[in-house]
Amino acid sequence: MGLHVERDKLPNLKKMTHVLLDVAQGAEYLHKNHIIHGDVKPDNILLKADPSSPIGFRAKITDFGLSINLGPTATHVSNMRPGTPFYCSPEVSIDGRATKASDVFSFGIVLSELCSGTPPFQKVRGSDYEANPSFPYFPSYMPSSLKNLALRCMDTDTSARPTFKEIVSILQGV
Repeated sequence: MGLHVERDKLPNLKKMTHVLLDVAQGAEYLHKNHIIHGDVKPDNILLKADPSSPIGFRAKITDFGLSINLGPTATHVSNMRPGTPFYCSPEVSIDGRATKASDVFSFGIVLSELCSGTPPFQKVRGSDYEANPSFPYFPSYMPSSLKNLALRCMDTDTSARPTFKEIVSILQGV
């Protein structure tokens, strides 16, 4: 089962930050090895018991069905098939152009959802979904450093998004 949180339920900030840090470190490792995951979302983050972790478990990125190896000199991939709607970056959804910043955008969506319990979509009828007008939602208990990080990750300008190296550094300071 993937990672999910209830809206307005006060999360354990220590556990939440550790989960986000595990995911960011995993994505940083992938990016160092020139791999774009392509589908970062809560269902692709699994929690595994780990007594050596300060919170008793580790978060692991899974499902590499859309991942792609960039090669050491490539900066992007064209004609990328979009991942899960509502977690997919605008440049992939619109142009099929994926970069490492595309994973960062998806991470920002996950960060916001994890902190608030508010998903980027809502069910409208039957099995239909649409964008959630109240997303992103930042509850008052959410530290401003996490809110600012989420907004930077979700910036429509790919060059304004942080790298996973920077994200790891910020999360280590929370």
